[in-house]
Amino acid sequence: EFPTNTFIHRHTHKYSPTTTLMRIFSKEYISQEDEKKLPDYKYAGGDASLLYRHFFSPIAEFIVQNLLPENIAPNLITLTGFFCTLIPHILIAIYNPKELAGHVPNWLCIMSSIGQFLYIILDNCDGKQARKTGNSSPLGLLFDHGCDAMNTFITGLSLFTVLQLGNGLTSIFAYAIIFTGFYMATWEEYFTGGLFLPIINGVNEGQLAVILIFAISGIFGNDIWLQEAMGWKINHIVVIFYSILWIPTLLTNVWKVYKHNPAKFQKSLKKLNMMWYLFFTGFMIYWFSITKIAQRFTRYFIYFIGFNFSKVVGIMQATHCADADFTQYNSSVLLTTTLLNIFMITGTVMERRVYSEGFIFTVLLIGTVVGYAHFVVKIIKQYTRVLNI
Repeated sequence: EFPTNTFIHRHTHKYSPTTTLMRIFSKEYISQEDEKKLPDYKYAGGDASLLYRHFFSPIAEFIVQNLLPENIAPNLITLTGFFCTLIPHILIAIYNPKELAGHVPNWLCIMSSIGQFLYIILDNCDGKQARKTGNSSPLGLLFDHGCDAMNTFITGLSLFTVLQLGNGLTSIFAYAIIFTGFYMATWEEYFTGGLFLPIINGVNEGQLAVILIFAISGIFGNDIWLQEAMGWKINHIVVIFYSILWIPTLLTNVWKVYKHNPAKFQKSLKKLNMMWYLFFTGFMIYWFSITKIAQRFTRYFIYFIGFNFSKVVGIMQATHCADADFTQYNSSVLLTTTLLNIFMITGTVMERRVYSEGFIFTVLLIGTVVGYAHFVVKIIKQYTRVLNI
């Protein structure tokens, strides 16, 4: 017997792909030390929107106090609201699987409008129901936040299709507005300890605009957005309008984080690195894909970025609740995005197709969905174990 062979066998097994994958899938997202702080978490936030105070919140309060029995779990309300936008999204995708444009039936536009309205009402109901029944917990906040993150690209894609923005740069830019707005709001909450929405914000006024766009499309048909006003297509005017509101919102997020702790501002900016890397990945796919994946399959391109984005902001929110350090460089997010970047560069440098870009992209998209599902399952199990739910 040779001790060297035994040593090699042990260490080869230790670093084998199977063992590495098992370690990744068994990984906890919050350390044992930090998870002890979860029961002490207290939510801090507020909403100065007049629309919220005088319309959405009173409706949600009436429903919770008069219509919802106490045995209905707050998380079930959150999930129901999420399905109110997911079902119309699936139907729109069936009608327009490849293009973020084309005819969307009037009844489906009305359904989307109603679904979006129910989503925001139920999104307000879940927290009120939790306080009513004494079931408020960090898990409820994380679950609500996770559904909101996914809704950014689910509702976004439905909206882009109804507006007929089409595949390509306009839809990608429109999603970047939604994506960065949500990311920066979560970043602000992480570093300031709370999220206090201004008098006009995307959660209320922004979603009301989405509800109205769907409703107008249901009444007049979604071809109305292709008409021109002042020399511009109306759908492009809508994107410009959101862009104008987007810039001051981002600046406000940055200012609040700086004002909260100027000494740690540089450190807080570094926690945006993963957001910039997702932007970089989007840029690489758009400009260096030989088969023009982003231009031809914009819906699936946004799914890829969206699921990775949802996982990163989910981890940020989870660590916020545990008062832990936000580890933004997640293995599955880095793996899928970096591999895709490498394939894009390889194809461009060699100036020819040395592999099936579509196949590689599909595999990595599936990997992204699996990575996000892993996070959801593991973090829910960890939170329920620690909080005894």
